[in-house]
Amino acid sequence: MLDFFSTLPLFSDVPQSALEDLCQFSHRRQYIKHSMLIGQHANVRTVFFIQSGLVKLVHLDEEGRECIHRIVQGGFFLPGTSLFFHDPLPVYAYCLTDTSIIEVPQADFERWVQPFPKTIMQIAGEMNRRLYKMYEFAHQLAVSGTSERLRFFLEQLATDYGSKEADGVHIDLPVTQTEIAQMLGVSRESVNRVWNSLRRSRALRIQNQSWVLSHDWQAHIS
Repeated sequence: MLDFFSTLPLFSDVPQSALEDLCQFSHRRQYIKHSMLIGQHANVRTVFFIQSGLVKLVHLDEEGRECIHRIVQGGFFLPGTSLFFHDPLPVYAYCLTDTSIIEVPQADFERWVQPFPKTIMQIAGEMNRRLYKMYEFAHQLAVSGTSERLRFFLEQLATDYGSKEADGVHIDLPVTQTEIAQMLGVSRESVNRVWNSLRRSRALRIQNQSWVLSHDWQAHIS
């Protein structure tokens, strides 16, 4: 766990001795695919650090329909309730893949971090960036059509999860067209039409269960 915590930019100003203290009350757990981490509005007083794997953050509307908020990966931290205020999260989280999680009791984490104001500021900065990203995504949903929403979505995936290779950008993410449609607020048929258009123009292909975007894929979406 020490090696993992030492690599997090969040803790770049924390001395190793303090990170060793953090390890003393942290626990690593393995979750299998589809395991639930946090229930919506659940009062879970734990900070989850994703060591490896993918976790989906989802909101359920009043009719019980699933609205995907975002997909997160290794290095992401997720408080079970809001830090220091302990308001329940309005999302639930479950594992898209087999996932390794380091769990820290939230009360212990809050006491541990207080001597490190720079780390608290980095946490605040990270939460602000997440809020900005949410506003940016909401704006795209409000003003854009299906093609523009998909362009924005693919740009985000390429940035967050993509690996640039000689033949294009490889994205290894187990997400279906139905789930993409849920995230973007469009029909699955609309996503399928754009997907097929990209595949016909060879801007998108499937290789070993990964998506591969050509380097000029943006020129082929309209």
